[in-house]
Amino acid sequence: MFERVAFSSVWMLNPDIVGLVRELGGLGYVTARVRPVFDGYDIGFLEARNVIAIKGMVRVSYDFDRRMLGVEGVKVGEVVLCVGEVEKVLDKLGVNVEDGVLFYEVQVRGRVSGVDLPKKEVKLGDRVLMGLVTDYVSGNPSTTRFLHVRVYPLWATWKEKPRVYELTVVYRDDKKVLMEFLENVEDVLNGFLQSLSSL
Repeated sequence: MFERVAFSSVWMLNPDIVGLVRELGGLGYVTARVRPVFDGYDIGFLEARNVIAIKGMVRVSYDFDRRMLGVEGVKVGEVVLCVGEVEKVLDKLGVNVEDGVLFYEVQVRGRVSGVDLPKKEVKLGDRVLMGLVTDYVSGNPSTTRFLHVRVYPLWATWKEKPRVYELTVVYRDDKKVLMEFLENVEDVLNGFLQSLSSL
């Protein structure tokens, strides 16, 4: 169902990323190269997008400019496990996660089928436009509590039954709320889609 599952935290100050990279290496992660330089450390990222560690299909990244630590994969269970490992390492390094994190965010992207979402046809001149219910938003995108769900059809499957839809979720809230969401994400999103199909 999912192509991408990401759990991110945005920090007030940079946590000990060098220590995190070294410790994750001891836990079986392939890690970025770290070497001391005159004014700190140089981190040779593994991939674009600031990847500092990889284990299986899970990537850990850190963006120094945005102070964003992220865990990304395709399987929810692997992402949740990795988030736990990263936080244990940070705790071991003496980083106070609760006081250091400004907010948490979950992003989920996938494809779903088996529902038929409502559509409206609108005439504009000699054209018929199809209006699809696609965006649902709760909160302000510049705050720490925000939810945005987007559902849109994969046009190549439009004439088929069941149709395939792309689904993306951006969700910011307390860590506990987001972890519960991730652990039940398939049921939550299936329930959401079923409620949409009955509109």
